[in-house]
Amino acid sequence: MSYIVLKFIFFCSIFILIIQANIVVEIENGKILGEILFDYDNEKFYGFQSIPYAEPPINELRFKAPRRAKSWNGILNGTIPPPICPQFYYEDLVGQEDCLYLNVYTKSIDKKSKQPVMVYIHGGGYFVGSGNSLSYSPEFLMTEDIVLVTVDYRLGYLGALSFEDQTQGVPGNAHLKDQVMALEWIRDNIEHFGGDPNLVTIFGESVGGASVHMLMLSPMSKGLVHRVIAQSGCALNTWNRGNLGTGSKIAEIFGIEDNSTADIIKKLQQIPMEEFVTKTQSSGELGVRVDIPGDFSPVIETQTNEPAFIPKPIIEMISEASNNVPLMLGHNNNDTLIFQVQRRLYTGAAFIFEDLNETIPSDLDLSNEERLDLLASIEDTFFENEQINLSTNIGAISEYGLGPWFVTGYLQSIQQHLAANHNVYLYKFSSDTILNFFRRMHPVTATYQGACHMDELGYLFRTPYAPCFKRDSLEERSFRQAVKVWTNFARYGKPASKEDAFESIKITDSNDIAYINIINDKVVNGNEPNKKVWDFWRNVYQTYKRVSN
Repeated sequence: MSYIVLKFIFFCSIFILIIQANIVVEIENGKILGEILFDYDNEKFYGFQSIPYAEPPINELRFKAPRRAKSWNGILNGTIPPPICPQFYYEDLVGQEDCLYLNVYTKSIDKKSKQPVMVYIHGGGYFVGSGNSLSYSPEFLMTEDIVLVTVDYRLGYLGALSFEDQTQGVPGNAHLKDQVMALEWIRDNIEHFGGDPNLVTIFGESVGGASVHMLMLSPMSKGLVHRVIAQSGCALNTWNRGNLGTGSKIAEIFGIEDNSTADIIKKLQQIPMEEFVTKTQSSGELGVRVDIPGDFSPVIETQTNEPAFIPKPIIEMISEASNNVPLMLGHNNNDTLIFQVQRRLYTGAAFIFEDLNETIPSDLDLSNEERLDLLASIEDTFFENEQINLSTNIGAISEYGLGPWFVTGYLQSIQQHLAANHNVYLYKFSSDTILNFFRRMHPVTATYQGACHMDELGYLFRTPYAPCFKRDSLEERSFRQAVKVWTNFARYGKPASKEDAFESIKITDSNDIAYINIINDKVVNGNEPNKKVWDFWRNVYQTYKRVSN
């Protein structure tokens, strides 16, 4: 039976009446109830939330590759946000293990519509985050004619646990296989929501950026991806190198001493989720390391009995990318300001590089003498041999950090993609308005300039952290510009349309990298972003031996 629900909400001091009507879409698994929503221009679109794309990864499915969602009876309520995956929010454990859901937003439910599909993969170090509308509301992106899908995937050890004996069903990378399963669901069902399954753009930020880059390369996602936008993260960043065999360490935490990997897995699957996450994952983790492999980052699967997401070192996979599709890489002009924001939010103290050794990427194979030479070169180039303490210019810390955490991976990725004749573009995001929500989360960092890590998301999604702004303001013009660049890439495979004042210039030379600089409501072409940083690390990787990852 159809019904009408009236919702009264306050939005930016404007009283809005939303009429939520009964909108039902039927897919192979069953019927889904959606709702009518409105974008920034007050144009109607439909929202379908909390759609299961895989079975709940609980009990014997914990740690394992996902299985397709089962059909349901009746009508699924797609008008409420899905539960998030287990994680810490400051000191509080939130979320539930049954969390493999996606959300679809569309202007048309006509199969003939065939609009470009944009799939967002959230960041968060593989241990926090969500793609739901409470964090990333679709009003900005939905001003363009696209179908937007946001995805949640398993986090922490629940998504990344691995054993050295990879034949027992837990070889690692379950969180990335979740993402593949979501893409398979999109291939099979997105036509019902007016989307084109043959024009799917995946875009993600931070580890979401690394994820979409890996999805471009993995044989598991062959044919599922047609455009890729990697934001402030890529597959070759060394914080994206994982530890194989974390299962043994976790077994020790719980006093499990069995010699059989299968028995260890079975016992770990029986531990209540709250106990498992609380004992294995610290609530105070601030980020990812570049100098050592991470427990939640992806691992190479060489001996598994099931399809492998990463069957060989990632750098080798680029030359034979399973999806040879247009790629746009990018970073924010003050990405590493995130260190200051996080440290101050968690501890109240300023961030400094206490040990530069911890900033040397782990894919550099250095002798003790070479390490000392590199450290001396870093201090001379970026800190003018001054002591790196609180008196150091915050700009020097941010400028230097951009290299190890972002530029090193981008530089090597560009070199490998060019060698394989792939179409690659680069952007730098330099917008600076009140929409830079992450930088403004702490009053001290709010006084700094530039786009912090995650800040570009405030121009693509309506976030709960950004203040309201007026019509035809710089903020409105700036979010429209960012949305246009992203949706142009989804539609055309390049950042500029024929009507834009800037050009889409592919990278053709890794020693003279063309890029676009997004500065509020303008986009300009340029060469060599942050030339000092790129030149320094270009020289480092030409000088010292590299270890494959």
